[in-house]
Amino acid sequence: MSESPPPEIEEIEELPQPASNSNSQPTSSADFNLNSNSTKESEDSRKKQMAERQRIRSNSISTEEPEVNQDEEFNEAVKKYYRLKNDYEESFQNQKKQILAMNALSLKEKRIEYRKLKKKCINCKRPVGTIFNTKVEGDSDYVAKDRHLIALCGDRNDPCPLNIDINLAATTSLQDFLSNIEKELNNYKNQVIRDKNDLLFGYITSAQAVEKFDEVKNYIKDSTELFDLYFEFYNNIVDNPKKKEEYQLLLTGFYENVDSFKSMIEEFEGSGITQYVIEAVELYKNEILPKSEEIMEKTYAYSGVDYNEDDKTYHLDQKKHTIQQFEIDYGNSDHSIISMKTGIPQKMRQTSATSATMVENSEERIPALKQSLKRKPKLVIQESSDDTISEDYRE
Repeated sequence: MSESPPPEIEEIEELPQPASNSNSQPTSSADFNLNSNSTKESEDSRKKQMAERQRIRSNSISTEEPEVNQDEEFNEAVKKYYRLKNDYEESFQNQKKQILAMNALSLKEKRIEYRKLKKKCINCKRPVGTIFNTKVEGDSDYVAKDRHLIALCGDRNDPCPLNIDINLAATTSLQDFLSNIEKELNNYKNQVIRDKNDLLFGYITSAQAVEKFDEVKNYIKDSTELFDLYFEFYNNIVDNPKKKEEYQLLLTGFYENVDSFKSMIEEFEGSGITQYVIEAVELYKNEILPKSEEIMEKTYAYSGVDYNEDDKTYHLDQKKHTIQQFEIDYGNSDHSIISMKTGIPQKMRQTSATSATMVENSEERIPALKQSLKRKPKLVIQESSDDTISEDYRE
């Protein structure tokens, strides 16, 4: 009875796209049809949810409180997911490379050996494989759909506790979002001008003009409030008054320490007293060096060294702001860690150990197969002294 192969890796890559509407103004993919009249009630509710979430995030950034730690935890979870996925794929690819490297095997024999390979669950190590998947979900047509990173044990009848579910959410850049709202405001204002012209030329009545104006006025009010909120959030990133004041105080203290350091060195050169050198070294170690590192951290959100393989050179890369700082969630929910379960319960350890031993034995079969191929008998023909031919089989 042949065993079914472990589940293959399943990938579903779908970029979040808002539903199109023929009545709405053309917008980019970051826009979620704020101009559509058919979904106006839902859009208003959605905008209020986004505004409330953005107020909370804006407050946390201005005070530098728990949101930063949550983002670090989220980033570590995403890194762990892709690290597990990479280890899972590399382990299987290495086994395939070993078989492909066996030149003594025919193509048919290599296929047979390849079919004998079994993928192991990255968590319990049983030969059942692991399901890595990108799930796209959403409960609305006008809101971008969230993306989830999923990792589950390949044994769906008796799975191990592996259950990873990370909501990447649907994101867009803050600059694009502000640009879209600004375009909408201009469209609303142009609509008011058109309605006024229609009233002047008698295409609509006064009652119709007032009704249209009241409707557009509410749209302008909501969009303006949303624009002001996100523009404030943008300013908190690029021009935060509190951070700027702290930076100036730090910079002033740094230069004062540098002046004191220079004075101590000059005193030592004039008097020759070593105590000035000792104090200068202590000042440098305890004040100047920590402040210089803090200044660099506050000046640049990212500092790194890039290596150019073409000309074999290193380049310093420093950015005052990163793309991540300007990302905002505009899907059904914010990015979050829904589940991050790993490990093996006590009752499964014995079964997993047995399964792992079976897989290890199957993996050890490849080097053993190589050794057996090396010991394959060879036919050697030698010419004897009496001009007769003899055959000798050697190990």
